[in-house]
Amino acid sequence: MKTVIDWSKLKPYQNDKYRSFEELCYQIAKGLHGEKGRFTSVDDSGGGDGVEFYLTLENGDRWGWQAKFYHPQKRLSESSRKRSITNSLKKACKIHPRLKKWILCTPTNFTPTEQDWFENTLPESIPENMNVELEHCGDSDFHNWLSEPRFRGKLYYFFGELELDLDWFKRQFDKQVAGVGDKFDSSLHTETDVDAEIHALLGDKAFVHQITEWIEELEEKLPDLKESIDDLKRPIPYIEWDEEEQSKVIEAAESLQDALVNMKVQLKQARDLLSEKTLSEAQSVDWKSALDQLHKTFDAYRKIGWESGTSKMKCTVEKEYEDQALRHAKGVVHHPDSLVANLLDKFFPSVIWQLEFIKESDLHVLGDAGIGKTHIACNICEDRLKNELPALFVRGSQFRTDQAVEVQLRELLDIPPSYSWHDFFQALSAAAEAYHTRIPLIIDGLNESVHNGTFSNIWEFGLKGLVQEIAQTKNLVLITTCRRSYEEAIWKEVRPREDIIRGKVIWKDKDSLNLVYAYGLNTDEVKQEAIDKYFNAYKIKADLTAAPLAQFKHPIYLKIFCETKNRERETEVQVYVGEQTLFEVFDEYLEQCNEAVCTRLGLRRGTPIVQPIFKKIAEHLCLNCSRNVLVEELVKLTDD
Repeated sequence: MKTVIDWSKLKPYQNDKYRSFEELCYQIAKGLHGEKGRFTSVDDSGGGDGVEFYLTLENGDRWGWQAKFYHPQKRLSESSRKRSITNSLKKACKIHPRLKKWILCTPTNFTPTEQDWFENTLPESIPENMNVELEHCGDSDFHNWLSEPRFRGKLYYFFGELELDLDWFKRQFDKQVAGVGDKFDSSLHTETDVDAEIHALLGDKAFVHQITEWIEELEEKLPDLKESIDDLKRPIPYIEWDEEEQSKVIEAAESLQDALVNMKVQLKQARDLLSEKTLSEAQSVDWKSALDQLHKTFDAYRKIGWESGTSKMKCTVEKEYEDQALRHAKGVVHHPDSLVANLLDKFFPSVIWQLEFIKESDLHVLGDAGIGKTHIACNICEDRLKNELPALFVRGSQFRTDQAVEVQLRELLDIPPSYSWHDFFQALSAAAEAYHTRIPLIIDGLNESVHNGTFSNIWEFGLKGLVQEIAQTKNLVLITTCRRSYEEAIWKEVRPREDIIRGKVIWKDKDSLNLVYAYGLNTDEVKQEAIDKYFNAYKIKADLTAAPLAQFKHPIYLKIFCETKNRERETEVQVYVGEQTLFEVFDEYLEQCNEAVCTRLGLRRGTPIVQPIFKKIAEHLCLNCSRNVLVEELVKLTDD
């Protein structure tokens, strides 16, 4: 059935309906002609260049689109619209000398008089030395396009009942994060390896910065490689080496150098593509093939280094010094491959995996209780929203029935009944395209999904289907967090894979879902950063020079330590950081909680209240094999 568009219901983009119409034109044009070449948006804040965006064809020719949102006054006779259109065409021809087609988009069809002006008068503005085809896309064209299934998501995004603007995403986050309580404080967040994996999945600014650091690291290694090749060109003391054989080794070494330089160039291209927010082009790079080619070049050098290098050398020194001279010669020949071997073993496997990860559509973070999973999930979402990028956050504890994941998500996200689940995902995809990003749907704490007092099986049966649907939706990704003890209940046959990226262990289950394990503050640098943030926030002064920082690997321990030492944060306190155990700090923390309860209840200080109740609750959960206690039962346990 043909779609009927009400242009008055066009949703604003960045608070501007004109910008929204331009974005609609861009998304439809890209959907129609994306395979023909590369689309480029034009920033018109400096006056523009006669088009909102243009397509560069493979032969270098260009097509340009100009959008004019003439609504509600529709006619070209209004104001100076014809002059504005003419000026845009002239400017487009001047700035784009290879322009071959200029498409004018308006939300209205032309009258016969307007069509005659467009076909016969407007072309007079085209320079005589240019052959530019003019085309008009009006109301009927948009009706036809938005009636097609492939553009249905755009219909719902731009004209739908649900306004998927940043305010909507922020409202959803605020509603969900309210239930997180003090488990999240953005000012105390310290990024770990898991955050880096998520940045890679999203291809965001942090990942662009990471690529820049990789480029710099690689650039630091290249001079050493060049120097080692120069050594090959110099005479080696007490060694005779056939010139032809030496040339083979030098040529192979220079090929190895070229391969590394090529990797650096590709890294720069990836960084630039992501900086320009051209995600689809960044996703099209075949990094695994690039790494395989580097390995082949490396293996070829090692082979030639032996066949034409060390095995072809003759020593001219006395017998007693021969071994020493040959060892030095071998060192010269194998220095280039030793430099590259270190990069292939430790640098490139991780780099290539993260670059390939932007093509994936899911990531599942597993870790022990209190290791910081919720902090990671909340921080990613909040940080994106602060930077005016959409993200969705849902707490696993909100899934409380045995209904399908889709049904419960619809309710949690307030999706109108007029939207099918597929329609909603396609509308999200259009939103992602409008913001030139990937939108993460983050579900935090799958293990907290409880039905009838026991762990729900919705993820065992519904997670794979959700991942598959998201994988089929452009620029949507799913991120979940879960306690590691629930791994077997949800994911099946998890195992390390070493066949995906040479030299990199990647965890996947039998359905190829991507798993990563959170180990808390797992490096000295990360621990120090987190300790500094917490101690500053809690006004704690301590000498950490000789302190055992390993105990602070667990974020919840660091928080409880700070709460125990200076909960009120009214004045700065000096503390000693020694070999206190986790249980000692917990005991001290519970004693403080007990004192607070006694004060509120008017009981004598030191009356045991908290610890005995906790013990009763623990015994009840253990004896009943349960995950929770009903309020009525809790009252009875407390009274007893």
